[in-house]
Amino acid sequence: MSFADRTFQETITSLHGSHANINPIPTTPSKLASIVHDLLSASLQKSSVPTYRRAWKLYEEFQISVLQSSHISLPVLPATLALFVAHLFDRRYASCTLNTYVSALGYFHRLAGLQEPTKTFTLFRCLKGMVRLVTN
Repeated sequence: MSFADRTFQETITSLHGSHANINPIPTTPSKLASIVHDLLSASLQKSSVPTYRRAWKLYEEFQISVLQSSHISLPVLPATLALFVAHLFDRRYASCTLNTYVSALGYFHRLAGLQEPTKTFTLFRCLKGMVRLVTN
């Protein structure tokens, strides 16, 4: 039985009424966008939201102060992300904090449907090198 099958449609109508799932008030795209925002916000732990905001703010500051670039957008190039990691490492950020910030930048890429620069071999090796330098 397919969704287009008349028997299927009659069965659904009889089980739920002909207007059971129809909202008489039309939904606007802006309302749907607001719902998507709410759903995505609810998907994160409340404690993660300020941390993820902080990661983006630090990345923006890095772009402006170190790279002297006022155009900040996604995707972040893998080489730029490696420089950002080096910048935070140089500023003595703890490795767990740095990993959290890298993860946050990856999250923003996934939300935008972009390939993550956080999954590159170079970045992986930089993070591994960071851990070795910290522990030695």
